[in-house]
Amino acid sequence: MDNVNLLNATNAEGGLPASPCLRFNKEGIMLAVSTNENGIKVLANADGVRLLRSIENRAVDASGMASGNAVKRPIIGTFGASSSVHGTNNGVADRSQMSTVVGLIVRLIYANSGGFILALTHTGVHRLWKWQKNEQNVLGKATTTVPPLLWQPRSCILMMTNDIIDRNLEDSVPSCLALSNNDSYAVSASGGKISLFNTATFKTLATFMPPPPVATFVAFHPVKYKIKGHQKRVTGLAFSTVLNVLVSSGADSQLCVWSLDGWAKQAGTFLQIPTGRVLTPLAQTRVQFHQDLIHLLAVHETQIAIYEASKLECLKKWVPRQSLGPITDATYSCDSQSIYASFEDASVFVLTASTLRIRCRISSAAYIPSNPSVRVYPAVVAAHPSEPNQFAVGLTDGGVVVMEPPESEEMWGTMPPVENAGPGAGAAAGLDQQQR
Repeated sequence: MDNVNLLNATNAEGGLPASPCLRFNKEGIMLAVSTNENGIKVLANADGVRLLRSIENRAVDASGMASGNAVKRPIIGTFGASSSVHGTNNGVADRSQMSTVVGLIVRLIYANSGGFILALTHTGVHRLWKWQKNEQNVLGKATTTVPPLLWQPRSCILMMTNDIIDRNLEDSVPSCLALSNNDSYAVSASGGKISLFNTATFKTLATFMPPPPVATFVAFHPVKYKIKGHQKRVTGLAFSTVLNVLVSSGADSQLCVWSLDGWAKQAGTFLQIPTGRVLTPLAQTRVQFHQDLIHLLAVHETQIAIYEASKLECLKKWVPRQSLGPITDATYSCDSQSIYASFEDASVFVLTASTLRIRCRISSAAYIPSNPSVRVYPAVVAAHPSEPNQFAVGLTDGGVVVMEPPESEEMWGTMPPVENAGPGAGAAAGLDQQQR
């Protein structure tokens, strides 16, 4: 107040009226701002950030008590809809609460370096959270102990936003996202043109392939060829340089194996849908190769299955009980020893990849507020590229949660014995003994 120079400015992620109401807290470290549609956002400086995190930690500690007994909880780092740190390319940061107008997270991916997480919302807007190198985080990689920065250029003009075609809100907009090996480029689409972004500057380098057809999944590989074999939209792609094949999956519940030499179809099969299950419209099937690039993980809302990829022979399958709701997503850990699976009832399961037996279950109470204004559950899951026990989930309210095992444990649950590892009874026993 000693001069007329502007010290700082922020659009607070938008959604503000022309003349919002403002109120500092007593210490002057947090600022409440009224928003459109009777909402409130809270911005904070570094001291305010520490205060908010201490409040969040106390809330998690309090939620760890059930029926008088202490329940082990995962270590979580929550950011996005509930709280986030905004940064610029010169490292200046402040804190604010993101409103739910950002939209649900439809794609989530770690940088190959482990230094940032990139999310794509259903509105076509990307969000990049980056971990800074400091004394608490020497490597500058994703961790639950240090909050990340919501990264964007200082101008706030450049935003990684996809081209979106006009359609009804009830329609399912196909969204896809992939990172280059060096993390410098992102290829993304949300029903319109495919966009190529520079992840450091947020500049749109190119747009191409306007619909129709609409891009529904993207994966990096130095090839260009058009092949056709699915009856509905393609929802998954995975390359294997060991087998020299491309595996595709679709909303038709079909898996196809394509030879990279001539692009002939080597094999194809349909998932066996459990009797009595009613599928959601355009139910997606995702595919991911094991670290050995021979075995394949197939994820469908009704099941998780492991295939020998070259012949599409199903080796193991896990069909969870129907009360959990559909499987929303699943992924291998970086060492392919575990599988992280999320459900529409907001629970997250950790499975042993070799047996598909349950090692532990993370309930919604561990990471979602007890009384959210809307139903919140994880829509997508991503695994850390070098830390096998860390993963992140993207929520339907636009939030992202990073999870690690409790400090008292080095890994999720206990590794079950190999014998008697049938996916049926073994799964039920694992759940009864290791609920969390």
